[in-house]
Amino acid sequence: MRIVTLVFLLASLVGRCALADAKYPLPWVAGVTRDSVHVGLAVTTTTNATVEFGTSPTFGMTAMTENHQATDVVDSSVHNVKLTGLQLNTQYHDRVTQNVRVTSSYSFWTALQPGTRVRWGFGADSRAGGNTVHNTWPV
Repeated sequence: MRIVTLVFLLASLVGRCALADAKYPLPWVAGVTRDSVHVGLAVTTTTNATVEFGTSPTFGMTAMTENHQATDVVDSSVHNVKLTGLQLNTQYHDRVTQNVRVTSSYSFWTALQPGTRVRWGFGADSRAGGNTVHNTWPV
């Protein structure tokens, strides 16, 4: 089950990175269980965030910040929003609203049915070479 959860978490993050808004940090999905996930968001305010989510791009359900914690970065706080009542092996759409900021719409898949056989692979290249590109967030 841990491998399946990791596969879906990685797939969710890859999809989100492709749609990232360069001005704001990207929401992430973590803590996948049979019927819930957590959406994390790093922002510069402690104002509660709202996650709209559902099985269609029109959402239909909402959840609010469960807790938030200050980080080592000045004026930065990480919010944790728990999405519950999810179905196994289902694609969900979500977006985060906080104050007047609304993220793009993203999607993620929930965990597979226990016992489902899966295959996955992983590749990496740690060679720096002469054409290394370093991406940085604007400060």
